[in-house]
Amino acid sequence: MKYKKNYIENFIFKINFKESNQEIVDAILNSLKQNLADTFNGLKSREIINNMIEMNEDTNIAQITSTQKVIEYRLFNKNEDEFITITNEYIAYETTKYQNFEAANSIIKKMIKNFKDSSNIETCTRIGMRFINDIILPSETKNDIYNWKGYIQNPLLNDIEFFREKNQKEIIQSMHSIDIESNEDKNIYYTIQYGLYNSRRPSQMLDKQYIIDIDAHTKTVEDIEDVESKIKIMHKEIEELFETIIDDEMRKNMEVCNDN
Repeated sequence: MKYKKNYIENFIFKINFKESNQEIVDAILNSLKQNLADTFNGLKSREIINNMIEMNEDTNIAQITSTQKVIEYRLFNKNEDEFITITNEYIAYETTKYQNFEAANSIIKKMIKNFKDSSNIETCTRIGMRFINDIILPSETKNDIYNWKGYIQNPLLNDIEFFREKNQKEIIQSMHSIDIESNEDKNIYYTIQYGLYNSRRPSQMLDKQYIIDIDAHTKTVEDIEDVESKIKIMHKEIEELFETIIDDEMRKNMEVCNDN
């Protein structure tokens, strides 16, 4: 379904690839700067230290065996709420002002085209797409903070009822995680984190806040040419997963578009 408003705090699309040299990174960056300048007119860079960690067989303790300095380049728009990040191992698009998938995917397609045209990278080690929904609703009483009936499917609220009503326990936070395999592509799986979130933890919960974080990943190496088909599958199934989690009051709150 399409809605007039959303609670998406962050949307991220990311392609990982085998480590490349600075010449290739520069070529990708210059292509993006030239062809997406109308949207991304700012640039920041920073140095990142990557540590290689291995387990010592004698002591069974993880040790840093080597370090590598990497430059991360971050293109951003005027409002600094859309970003493209490039390193020698990944390229990513991110927005904190997600409007709709058509707008986000338009930029992703341009990013992928420039990436393909300016580099000789033919495969990616991982493709990822993530939607973080941070739902905050008004609450009139303390008990209302925990009441998500009608907004979230009842089976996902059972733990809250069990500990509050049957055991008279004060809940500080109730977050859960589950991994689900794709129905359409066995090389894709979804990590879903959901539940009552408390930014003040371990202090008492004061806000009526629910997180639905759906993170799609590929498991193995994919051809760059197949990225766009993976995007379609991921987006379709993420929407389906979101719809299975929410209930009708949440749909009313977000206002279903009449063109559905």
